[in-house]
Amino acid sequence: MAEVAILTGNDKDAIGENQRLKEELVALGVGVRFVDYNESVVLMDDTGMSQGVPVLTLGEKQNIKPDAVIIRINEPDFDTVTKAKRFMEAFNKLKVPMTASTSAVDSCKDKIATHDKLVAAGIPTPRTAMPTSTDAIEIAKVLEFVEPNPHRPVMIKNIFGTKGIGVARAGSRKSALPFVQLLVDAGVQILAQEYIETKRDGFYRDKRLLVVGATVVASMTRLSSTDFRTNLSLSESAGGISDAYGKPLRATARDKDLAVRTAQALGLLIAGIDILPRAKGGSYVDDVNLSPGFLIESVTNTNVAGAIALLGYQLASDSSSHS
Repeated sequence: MAEVAILTGNDKDAIGENQRLKEELVALGVGVRFVDYNESVVLMDDTGMSQGVPVLTLGEKQNIKPDAVIIRINEPDFDTVTKAKRFMEAFNKLKVPMTASTSAVDSCKDKIATHDKLVAAGIPTPRTAMPTSTDAIEIAKVLEFVEPNPHRPVMIKNIFGTKGIGVARAGSRKSALPFVQLLVDAGVQILAQEYIETKRDGFYRDKRLLVVGATVVASMTRLSSTDFRTNLSLSESAGGISDAYGKPLRATARDKDLAVRTAQALGLLIAGIDILPRAKGGSYVDDVNLSPGFLIESVTNTNVAGAIALLGYQLASDSSSHS
């Protein structure tokens, strides 16, 4: 029987989703193993890894050699990502196919790296820059590049933020300056970004397209009347205070193509792509999530977990047939 490992942490929001993945994989006749990068460590083994990746979990050593790995990294902090990448590097040495590479993880967990990769691939994104100096004149230059109009808002984002956390909007370029200066002085790595106005008919809105393999399997419009952040993870139904909610979306062929090209540019087989409208037509890619949540399922009545499980099954089947 082929085996798929789900590389994951202990993020409470992901527990139910990972269990869903397991159920879908088992239904396909696949063995499933959870590998928790927070509870286990990769061992340095002088005998090599022919028997699998040597792992120590709760004092017990075991060798793990799955046929494929589904990457589910939900935590944004650098230390956690580093732990997960140690496992990925070990699986890579065994030539185990994964739904994301270590370089893809690096790119997606750092918003500046994401932006740079997308620009290099010709993917349209809002103007973005990373202020590194506390000097007011230098910060002013960065902000002027991001937003030439001094009266328009500016977005400020923690480069490691996720789920809408670590995102703020300054009311104008001038009011952004002391805010940026304070954060940089405190050692917070941030980016300044062009603000794209999305409010229409009383609602802020964006689009979330979920890519599995090379296909958009689900898409929705996310809306909020009270918060420019439309993340469903911030909504009251998810334990937050926002009134954000989703509506099913029939994505255009252009947006589907943009989402798939974005995932491919970053080396992702699974991705949540957030898209904003451009004033002159077309779309911007605003953010990319390499471990998208499943809240989109209830909005679109789509079995996202099933689509991801099928991808894992196909990767594992191809791998086991060539081993």
